[in-house]
Amino acid sequence: TGFAMLLGMRLGGRAKPAANEEMRRLETLARERMAILCRRAGIRVRRVQLSRAGVANAMARFGTVIVTYELAASLQPEEMEAVLAHELGHVRGRHSLWSLLMLILLGTVMGMALITASDLSSTASRAVAAILLSPIVVVVGFGTVAALLIGVPRRRWEYAADRYAANLMGESDSLVRGLNRLYELNGIPARLKRADELMSFHPSLHKRLEGLRGDRKSTRLNSSHITIS
Repeated sequence: TGFAMLLGMRLGGRAKPAANEEMRRLETLARERMAILCRRAGIRVRRVQLSRAGVANAMARFGTVIVTYELAASLQPEEMEAVLAHELGHVRGRHSLWSLLMLILLGTVMGMALITASDLSSTASRAVAAILLSPIVVVVGFGTVAALLIGVPRRRWEYAADRYAANLMGESDSLVRGLNRLYELNGIPARLKRADELMSFHPSLHKRLEGLRGDRKSTRLNSSHITIS
């Protein structure tokens, strides 16, 4: 939805309300920055809120933008604005809705396939069906298929949201710093192996910075410090 990096964060529980003065200050800052971005982009969001989640992240879910305290407290105001601009790109593209629809479609297709497998009558077929219907195979199989099929558009949406944020901000330096900080806080390597990249819903930091560097060359964005380690 997201600048979000982990599927679990996308589908996690409700965000906890701001409970202390620092969270309220950061939440107010985030709302003020988002209001500026929304006026600039001509887009509305339902609300902006902070959450204590134990992980640095930000996400957009059906018009609501959530930034974790762990990330907000580690960013400079301009970096937070870039993160919010990225999430606004997800709101504009309705990526949460499309993700949900794809999951429903995939679940329906796999459910029909499992029902068909359970109706097989021969002894050999029943043995195969028993294996296919085992909980481990169902869970692992669904997760693998979801990562391979849904991962492609999800990664494209991240690139699109990065471009949207850079264009909305008029520069990409703030976004680059925010991305570097996000990956650093979560201990995620800048580069991923090809297999890991294919199974991920988010591109590696290396790929995202490459994308921003290419956009800077083609659109002449004001960004001079995109480094790829």
